[in-house]
Amino acid sequence: MNPLDLRTVVTIGCMTSVLCTLVILTLWRQNRKRAEEERGRLLAEREQLMAEREQAISAVKTLKGLLPICASCKKVRDDKGYWNQIESYISQHSDAEFSHGLCPDCMRTLYPELQQGDTPKK
Repeated sequence: MNPLDLRTVVTIGCMTSVLCTLVILTLWRQNRKRAEEERGRLLAEREQLMAEREQAISAVKTLKGLLPICASCKKVRDDKGYWNQIESYISQHSDAEFSHGLCPDCMRTLYPELQQGDTPKK
């Protein structure tokens, strides 16, 4: 082999190494860019989920623990020692709302003249 051929072989070898390095570097940058885009997407999705979670948590009000209630009138004692109607206490400490009606037993006791089958007395 003559020196010119050896120089050509070395030059081609070096150029091949440089070309391979450039290809590898380009592929690495593309993968890095995709990974960064994916990471950004995942972080945005995480933030959205955390915001939805916080919104759900703030929307939930839960009564916990023992609730001191009068055995007779059913008023509830609050943290300050005041006695409140159970409806107002629960409405203030939760998102529950009340509608009132009469159960069948109370209806018979309070309004016996309105029982089904009976005609009102005049």
